[in-house]
Amino acid sequence: MLISGRKTRNEPLECREKRLVNRHKCVKKKTANTTVANEVRKFHAAVSEGPMYICSCCDQLWYKHSVTAAEKLRLCNPSVIKYLLSKLSVDDMEWVSQSCYKHLQKK
Repeated sequence: MLISGRKTRNEPLECREKRLVNRHKCVKKKTANTTVANEVRKFHAAVSEGPMYICSCCDQLWYKHSVTAAEKLRLCNPSVIKYLLSKLSVDDMEWVSQSCYKHLQKK
């Protein structure tokens, strides 16, 4: 089994115990700072507007945290214009989903 790029199958017992204790400390710190109620509150804040952002490439509705301004993509790669529909949505801007953005960056 590989964990973080190293073999752990023949790992000495002391090393394994130390690794597990350190992992437990990290998990304990993470859960101590966040509660389920806080996570639920963050989720509701993230999706409170609803999927109102139209992707100019795939014409799908997306949430704010899932889109990027199409202008940023055009500046990086002017040849993507042929794949964009020039659809304006929220704030009279053209948006591209992160999925489409990653795919179009490769073109």
